[in-house]
Amino acid sequence: MTRTRSSAVFTDDAKVVDEGQTYRSHDEIRHWRETVTSKFTYTVEVVRSEVLGADHFVLTAQLEGNFPGSPVQLKFRFVLDDGLIAALEIAP
Repeated sequence: MTRTRSSAVFTDDAKVVDEGQTYRSHDEIRHWRETVTSKFTYTVEVVRSEVLGADHFVLTAQLEGNFPGSPVQLKFRFVLDDGLIAALEIAP
């Protein structure tokens, strides 16, 4: 399988949960990256990072931009598998 740049960091069976929607597979994740995450212009500043286990992490980030509710702090909870993202959940 050829991975595009936006999906190259995800495992083949990765799952992303953002704004109450679940995206699976490289095609769905690529579509999410090309549409949902690019609707607005924003900056991201990591304000905290936590290691929850060998492959489980949480980053808290401040997002500021031209989207409703800006600025906002979001938590990016992710699981790595062999250096690639296997699961990612983005939520307040």
